[in-house]
Amino acid sequence: MTGVIAHASTMTYNHRENRNNSIAIKIIVKTVSIRNLEMASAETMTDVILETMMIGATT
Repeated sequence: MTGVIAHASTMTYNHRENRNNSIAIKIIVKTVSIRNLEMASAETMTDVILETMMIGATT
């Protein structure tokens, strides 16, 4: 899961002028986070939340 989110962060940074792309990535990251919520440890979820906040900051 962390690999997916790191890739999404890179894509958002490289294409931050394309707001539609950034929004789509946010939706994907949030969907992945929700689907893996039961399986993820508290530490992993903290990483997910921090990455999601970072993606928001780059838009």
